[in-house]
Amino acid sequence: MEHAVIKLMNGEEIVAKIIIEDDETIKLSEPVQIHRIISGVGHEVIKCSHWLLFNKNPEVSLEKKHILLRVNDINETVLTHYNYFIKHSKNSHLENYQPDNNLLDRAKRIYHDQQMRRAEMENNMEHDDDLEAEEYLRNVSNTTIH
Repeated sequence: MEHAVIKLMNGEEIVAKIIIEDDETIKLSEPVQIHRIISGVGHEVIKCSHWLLFNKNPEVSLEKKHILLRVNDINETVLTHYNYFIKHSKNSHLENYQPDNNLLDRAKRIYHDQQMRRAEMENNMEHDDDLEAEEYLRNVSNTTIH
């Protein structure tokens, strides 16, 4: 199976195994996106990530009209790092992911309590000038539950 570095029209650069291609599409296996980052001391650092994070099938079809450049003569060191990344970065932790129902239930309770308190304070504000209620209503809209 042939490998290639592909530069897309949107600027993304990926390394992948080429499975098959025709005039309009190219089928890739295990595409990995390359990120170039300048470190704090000014050195260029290359990082990799899966190009598509949540797909089950490691094969994708890409329309050739989105490809700006393709290079097939890849440096052996790059291939070694690519293969190491593929081997050690499988998204197996996503396959067994179960949402934390306790956390979801807690978030629902907090949200419900906040909505009840908000309704109560809005009702109180209709009857008098309650600065505490106004402050609460302003702050609750900025609450994020993690």
